[in-house]
Amino acid sequence: MLGMGPNHRNKRVLIFCLLAWLMIVLGTYLIVRISISQVKRNISQSGIAMATGFSNKVSLPLLERDMAMLSQLLHEATDNPSVVYAAIIDHKNNIVAYTNAELIMPVNKGGFARTVDRVSFWEGFAADQAKIFSFSTNVTYAGTKIGEIYLALSAIEINQFKRRFSLITMSSFGVLLLLAVVLHFTHLTLTAKRSRGPKSPLATEEVPLGNMAHMACPLCGSHKPFTDKAVSRVNLDSFLFLRAGNGEGEAARSSTSQGVSLSEMGEREGLGWLKRQVIFRCTEIIRKLAA
Repeated sequence: MLGMGPNHRNKRVLIFCLLAWLMIVLGTYLIVRISISQVKRNISQSGIAMATGFSNKVSLPLLERDMAMLSQLLHEATDNPSVVYAAIIDHKNNIVAYTNAELIMPVNKGGFARTVDRVSFWEGFAADQAKIFSFSTNVTYAGTKIGEIYLALSAIEINQFKRRFSLITMSSFGVLLLLAVVLHFTHLTLTAKRSRGPKSPLATEEVPLGNMAHMACPLCGSHKPFTDKAVSRVNLDSFLFLRAGNGEGEAARSSTSQGVSLSEMGEREGLGWLKRQVIFRCTEIIRKLAA
């Protein structure tokens, strides 16, 4: 865009990158939430089926207090890698068999338990702070409750999804901050270079209409080679506006050998008309360029 400075362009780039980052984070968050919901649904369905089957298997051994069979059934249940804990409770709420004593979970289900097909399940954490889904259901024999079983299934996938989302968010935000720092220091570098001193408005390779050979001065009509130096800035205090001609005598050359500078033109007698003519001509040039 014409007339747009580097700093303004940098701000536009940062705003665009920030909006793009927010859109990516939002999209990633939605994908993660959908994936976590699917994992929870799968764990819930699997846990309900496992709890129902396990309670049916332990019904008769629990009634007969067959500890060997109950122990075997517990080990069979925990052979599944997703099962991290299993316990069997009798009708007096005494734990008669369990696995992984270090992971014993509280029987308090809290207010977040849901029940599907007579199986209650809820989310929680094991003693080692691993994410788990807990399941419990009654053990019945001939329609009479004789105990209860507990199962805990690992939900480590949920933690993995959350960690990946956090990693993606933090790393992408770090890249955005790095970009902001680079653009900031680039702007400071360009500003420092500009403040070192005046330069030609146009570099040689940037001179437009480079195939032109000559240019005419709009003030005096004289011709000069068409280069960036022809319109470069000069020191107006020492700029010689009038110079002695080649045919001048020695006396004349001695008094005006250096010529008349632009700053001296208004002070010399007899050159007031030339000063007015220059001002008039410059005003006309400015009016033409500004039209």
